[in-house]
Parts: sequence; structure tokens; C-alpha cells
Amino acid sequence: MPLVALAVIAYAAGLALGFGGVVHLTAASVGCAGIVGIVARDARVIALAAFAVAGALAARGTALDEERCARTRGPIVAVFAEALAPGAFVRGEARSIAGATCATPVTVAVRRGSVPAGQEALITGDVSATGRRLLVRGASVRPGRDPDVLVAFRPRLGCGLDSAFGVNAALARALLIADTRSLDPAIRDRYATAGLVHVLSISGLHVAIIALAVELLCRAARLPPRGASITTLALVAIYIAVIGAPAPAVRSAVMLGVTAVCRLLQRNTSPWGWLAIGGGVPLLAPRSDLHLGWQLSVLGMAGLVASGTLARRLIRTERRQRWRAQLATALLASLVASLVTGPLVAWHFGRLSLVAPVANLLASPIVAVLQPTLFLALALTPIPAAERFVEVTDAIVTEL
Repeated sequence: MPLVALAVIAYAAGLALGFGGVVHLTAASVGCAGIVGIVARDARVIALAAFAVAGALAARGTALDEERCARTRGPIVAVFAEALAPGAFVRGEARSIAGATCATPVTVAVRRGSVPAGQEALITGDVSATGRRLLVRGASVRPGRDPDVLVAFRPRLGCGLDSAFGVNAALARALLIADTRSLDPAIRDRYATAGLVHVLSISGLHVAIIALAVELLCRAARLPPRGASITTLALVAIYIAVIGAPAPAVRSAVMLGVTAVCRLLQRNTSPWGWLAIGGGVPLLAPRSDLHLGWQLSVLGMAGLVASGTLARRLIRTERRQRWRAQLATALLASLVASLVTGPLVAWHFGRLSLVAPVANLLASPIVAVLQPTLFLALALTPIPAAERFVEVTDAIVTEL
């Protein structure tokens, strides 16, 4: 495993220990690692201990900033993905409190005023702190100066999906713009029981499938390889920015970018290195380390990388039985990924699907066809001539 991968693991572990408040365990673990590195004269061990310390310090600094924001009282400047109006109860992200920069979640119960979605909102009211989230009761709101174009554009996409997909709009929202607020809990339970709950969120798999489809279209349009790669990365970056840059999608996009650059430069690199860079970039926002989506994305991808190594050692490929080898490789990948993510799923959802490896194996080709089709349908919804195409896509979603 490359040193960069071990460094990301050490930093993520330090973040987790720092947010967990286990100061003594962190100090003891890092101290033991440092002593081992000094005795063994291994600079790598000392460097990894330093990365763990850096992660713990970053977590502590973030927690102190959040505590400061929770104690600050004054006018709040925030941005919301939904419109604010009297009677609304909306969640958003605060940008400043009483003039001080504070990036913290905020929930607002609006009494007076209105602000369109994506517009900067100036909020006053009865402020209280619940954990790291601020709650404003009886809020008075008014528009600020700076609109957020991306946040304002997201509700328009949602309205387009609602009109195009009808009763299946909630599922389309989850698969395309990472909006699971209107998703039926019964659907979520069914997917969790089948071990397919990751399908309901914008994960690295979704982004990779969309990127592959876009690159194939670019190649079909006879773009040169370099132009096709650049166009694909640009479109994927725009798409991820529009949907709010969830950590799993960022991880996948960074991995795709690193892979494309290495391919253009004709440099062979370890897939563990791609994963380390892709998984490490979201950690620039330290709270990403605690997000279930990021954890499942990184662990699942690690399982797929490990399964590739195991497949090369365990599965023999013969010309006459190549399809069997491919099927065994796919089943092994699904099994390893399910085993790696299984404990995390059981911890968060209170259940563990025994059919997850087979279910994922069967669902993968469906998702591979469905996701780019849905993405194309999203792009074509403003065009009346594409209405029939959207109806066909809607039927596919219904069958899923």
C-alpha cells in the first residue's frame, strides 16, 4: 500500500479520535507509534503519527469553532435550498453570525418575511443551539445581497424532475440531485433489506457511470482522447457542483481526475494511490470524516480494489471459460465490498443483508444503464420534444 494511502488513513483516524473526544487514547496511540518509529529508526512511522496528530488537532479546532458559533448571538446570514416564507421550517447553512464567519447548520422557523431559494437571507429571532445545529424560532427574514446561483438552480432541477417523473420523482431526486427528503421510508427500508441502500444516494458509483457514459458519447462524437477526457471531467465537475458536492461524489470525481491525468501522462500508479487522493480531498472539510456516505464510499471502493488483487491471485482465466472467470471476479468484488461495509451498515441501520453480494451483482448492470439514462433525461426535460424519452425513463424507474 502506498505511503499516501497510509497517510490518509492516519489523518482520518486522527480526525475520528479528535471528534470522539478520546484525548487520552489519541495521545497514547500517537505516543506509542512515535516511540516505535524512533526505536526502529523508521521515519515513515513517525510521519504517520504526525498525520494522526494533525487530524486530531484539525478536529479539535473545528469543534472549538462550532462551540464559538453556538455561543454567538446576533443576526445570522445563511443560504437555504428552499424558499423562506411565514410558517416554513427549513434547514440551511449559516455563513456568518453577528458579522463573524461561522459555517454551521441552521434550522429556521419563519414568522415574518420571505426569501427566495438560493438568496442570502438575513435572520433574526430566538436563537438556541442543539448540538452543533442552530435553531431560530419566530424568525424574521429578509433578502441579503449575494445570491448563490448553484443553490438557487437546484430547486429548479427538482421541479423539472417532479413534472417529468410524477409519482417516481422522489426516487429520481435521490438518484440525480442527492435529495432524499421526500423519499418514502418504506422504499429506503426495502433497499436496506436488500443491501442496496447505497444506490439511493449519489455515490461514487453513480458518478463513475455518468462519467463513463459522457466519455463514450464524446468518443462517438469523434473527439480526440485528450479532448474527451477534459470534456468529461468538466461536465462531471459542473454536475457535482450543482448537486451540492456530496463527499462520495467528490471522492469519485477526484479519483477520475487523477486516473485521467495519469493516463494522459502515461504513468502507472497504484489504485490505492487514486483512492487515497480521492478519499483525502473531502477531508479538507474535517466533518466529512464522520459522514456515513463518505465512509461507505471509501470502504466500498477499498473493497473493490482489494478484490481485484484477490481475483488476480485466486481466479484463473482460460479462453474457453472466460465468462466464468468474469462472473467469479464480479461476485468476489461484490462479496468483499459487502463484507467491508457490512459492519458499518449494521451499526447505522441496525440490520445486515445476507443477500447483499448477490443483490449488488444483479443490480449493478441495471444501475449502469439506468443512471446515465436518468442523467440524460434530466438534461432533456426542458425540451418538449424529449417528453417521450422521459416517459420511457420513468417506466424504467418504476420497474426498478
